[in-house]
Amino acid sequence: MKKTYSTLIAISFLFISCKKDTTQQVSSYLGSYEGTVTISMYVNLGANGGSGTYPAGTLNNHVMVFSAGSNSSTIILQTYLIQSGSATISGNTFTIAKHTVNSSGSSYTQEYGTGTFKNNSVTFDFHQDIITNNVLVGSGEWTGTLTKE
Repeated sequence: MKKTYSTLIAISFLFISCKKDTTQQVSSYLGSYEGTVTISMYVNLGANGGSGTYPAGTLNNHVMVFSAGSNSSTIILQTYLIQSGSATISGNTFTIAKHTVNSSGSSYTQEYGTGTFKNNSVTFDFHQDIITNNVLVGSGEWTGTLTKE
């Protein structure tokens, strides 16, 4: 019994010592990032107008800022692209869960996205969907890879 108890204690110490400090890991991703953002737009003009995805432009030297959130699994975003201001982070990946950012009558806007930190850069894919009468009438997509300043 004493040997089993000693083994359990040793295993517990092993797990505790191997646990990563997520606060330190997240803090390494915080700061300003600069680079190029590609913008695409989807437009649905209805039954007679057709629909399609169109390149809408490029933002050069665009800056996004990542700050600490209220806990080690949240970061604050200043993207200057979409309205969402926070994301959850796990490992090197952050996620903006799909949520409604504004609504008026039968129209509303949803935002969502993901991003990955790697070395001194962040790669991201953000979306904003405009829905009217439960039909997607327009969508914006912002993608890019930015480098830490």
